[in-house]
Amino acid sequence: MDDHWQPMSEFPAFWLLRLFRFPVSSTNQRSPCEKVHGKCGCFLMKSILIFYFVLIAVWFVFYSMSSFSWEIKMYNDHQEDGSEKPSNLIVRILDEVPWVVLIVRNLVALILFFAHHGRVVEATERLRHLLEKFGSDDRSQALLPIVQYSLRMFGISVLVVCLNFIMVLIYLNKTDFSYISTDWDFDPAPFSLKQWAILILMVCFTLLPFLMTQAVMATVTGLGKGAQILLVNLNKKLKLLANDKTLNGYRHEEMVVWMVEGTKTTTVVELESIFVIRALHFEACHFVEELTEKFSKIFLTNLAGDFAAAVGFVGLLIGFIPAPDDDALFDHVYHATATLLWMGFYLTAQYWPLVQLHEEAERTHHFVQVLSFVPEVTPDEESERELIHFLLATKSSHVGVTAGKLFHFSRHLCVTMITLLCSYAILVYELLHREASSSGEHGGGQGGDVAGANKSSHSQNGALNVARVLRKLEDLVTGNYSMKAH
Repeated sequence: MDDHWQPMSEFPAFWLLRLFRFPVSSTNQRSPCEKVHGKCGCFLMKSILIFYFVLIAVWFVFYSMSSFSWEIKMYNDHQEDGSEKPSNLIVRILDEVPWVVLIVRNLVALILFFAHHGRVVEATERLRHLLEKFGSDDRSQALLPIVQYSLRMFGISVLVVCLNFIMVLIYLNKTDFSYISTDWDFDPAPFSLKQWAILILMVCFTLLPFLMTQAVMATVTGLGKGAQILLVNLNKKLKLLANDKTLNGYRHEEMVVWMVEGTKTTTVVELESIFVIRALHFEACHFVEELTEKFSKIFLTNLAGDFAAAVGFVGLLIGFIPAPDDDALFDHVYHATATLLWMGFYLTAQYWPLVQLHEEAERTHHFVQVLSFVPEVTPDEESERELIHFLLATKSSHVGVTAGKLFHFSRHLCVTMITLLCSYAILVYELLHREASSSGEHGGGQGGDVAGANKSSHSQNGALNVARVLRKLEDLVTGNYSMKAH
């Protein structure tokens, strides 16, 4: 594999392992660098990686410190001349939250990945073995469709983050890049840099680690896609077995196979018994548990970081108030685009294979129940006892990947996160709008009092109506999901 490297035939995370000379096979713990260039080259690459992590951490400290310090300073300056409301401090803080949080997200996820780099190799080889065992059509290429799916997800993720990053660069420097030559003050540190230098640092220590993290995420979600395919194949076997009308839980079927010369022959297909399928189900469930054990912390880090970033973007979308002399059209477009991308892709679409895995696992119990109505499947007491055990195992077990052993990936989790963000948007809107109404009451006399009260009442009624709609939407989705699960 090392002599003829084909990058499009392996998961994106393996590119990172090869780049920093980590082993990409559990059968040979010596990396390609050790075999060709010696241990000094491997030590050099790993030292570069550690030094890069240190630079990211230093960048996080100075960037977050200077960003929040600048926002607070600007808020205090505008407070003195009366052009800034007290609640604007919240919006200013939210303006810096997304990219500050994402720096931490990327750093922690990459450290977890490289510290346990052997886990992704072991899980990949285990998945390849299971795909072959579950009867892939082409065993030599059993993993290729899953790898291609992972590469597509990584490509989409690169496009999404690059679009967002280009927009944030324009957002920070205005559409005419008039701020590109201004100074970025690292207060309270006693130095500053030009804005163009800050852009280079953001590319090196924010964008690049984000892309590396997405390569890891595309790989681990791709492994989840592989687990889903295992359960799909298992359910197909159960469905075929339920249609069996012969004894002993086997089915012999003559299939016509056309040869290249135009002749035809027949072959016999033998379906597995209930004993074999239950053993395959156990191995598939055990692989899912391995994914949770190996990558639970990585899932939790990315999920928490992306949700925190979405909180910042949603707050900006609702509460951003531009300066009177600024053209804020692009600012609003950026906030809306970032909010939709984070809510639609990074919190939902990115984890969809794990959601499908959970739903496919729940379908297994239905197919096992169907088998209980087919007498030919249980011709003796031993097979009947096996079927009962299979029924109990598929009914009581909760198969699926968990982030940090706290959040189980399902439709309910996705709907809950989106609903929380929408409810949070209503709270931010109410906070800002109520403050504006209160200012109108104090500044407009009796007429201002009446107008402010009407506006406040209308705003509260509208917010309550939206909250009721969101609550009904959540109940409807989770209710339908519960009915489907049962």
